[in-house]
Amino acid sequence: MIRLDHVYKKYGDVLVLDNLNIDVEEGDFVSLVGPSGAGKSTLIKILIAEEKPTSGHVYVRGYDITRLKKGDVPFYRRGIGVVFQDFKLLQQRTVYENVAFALEVCNRSNQTIINRVPQILDMVGLLHRADYLPQMLSAGEMQRVAIARALVNQPQLLIADEPTGNLDPINAWEIIQLLLRINEAGTIVFLATHGKEIVNSVKKRVITLEAGKIKKDQRKEGKYVI
Repeated sequence: MIRLDHVYKKYGDVLVLDNLNIDVEEGDFVSLVGPSGAGKSTLIKILIAEEKPTSGHVYVRGYDITRLKKGDVPFYRRGIGVVFQDFKLLQQRTVYENVAFALEVCNRSNQTIINRVPQILDMVGLLHRADYLPQMLSAGEMQRVAIARALVNQPQLLIADEPTGNLDPINAWEIIQLLLRINEAGTIVFLATHGKEIVNSVKKRVITLEAGKIKKDQRKEGKYVI
């Protein structure tokens, strides 16, 4: 599903990613950890085709995304879900409309939207908030809307970049529990986080970056050790 093959990334003379080799298989839940400046955000940008590596190859869902043309990027992104720390919700649209928008831009039929949006809102526990605007929600609820929007196109891969960074511990743990349920349903989850306690509680694979290199790759019940 995901394979990084000798990936390097430089900005000018600064080496940000240094010879990364990673394989992520179907059903994996991967926590990507490391201190600030370790290269986590750069790796996420490469996986969502916002950046290209300086050298090496990155394969996601059969795409060699290092060779994607600009016009092919939107089609590539339709097959992955992405969740960010700052939610990125449309403030003038309701919860329902925010989730439906992800289907509309993919030219899904009205019937698909009518069927799928309530299903996904129910899954994240927000069907009763369908008519609310984002400003009427708690931070935890806004992040669940963002997750619903990322999942509504039924991606095989969900990339979550610091999804609990703006949340209190209780809401953060609820989001992680939701990500675990999503993973159990068959979606690969790739989680970038600073949350040591969360990572150690999840007890899934942990990849630790340090200065752009893989310091550890703990495949079963990994720990984030600082």
